[in-house]
Amino acid sequence: MNHDCQTKKIKIGVFGAGRGMTMINGLLNNPDAELAAICDYYAPFEKRVKKINKQTGTKISFYHDFDKFMNHDMDAVVLANYASEHAPMPSGFSIQDATSCSRQGFGSLHPPRGARHSRVGLPESR
Repeated sequence: MNHDCQTKKIKIGVFGAGRGMTMINGLLNNPDAELAAICDYYAPFEKRVKKINKQTGTKISFYHDFDKFMNHDMDAVVLANYASEHAPMPSGFSIQDATSCSRQGFGSLHPPRGARHSRVGLPESR
């Protein structure tokens, strides 16, 4: 990405602060992204986010409630929670449906090899 021109940082939220800590740390130092919000039901993570805000001067919002988190102003969300906590695939949803979504501009960024964080769903550039 050309950093000479002004570009808007992509605002990203992380759902699952424990498993998502690698992504959180990466976003804190990413020139093209802003860590906008974190959601986790485990209360001690809220203290960790407050500490990060204080140390880095950021204003990352923290949510215990998923619905409130999803209403935060974000461009993308990283699902770093356990797979068993993900919503089941809707009945009748197929790989063809997923391919169709991809063709409509909703793709996914895969983590680098060896990374332990989940995929990020982002609109692809056209």
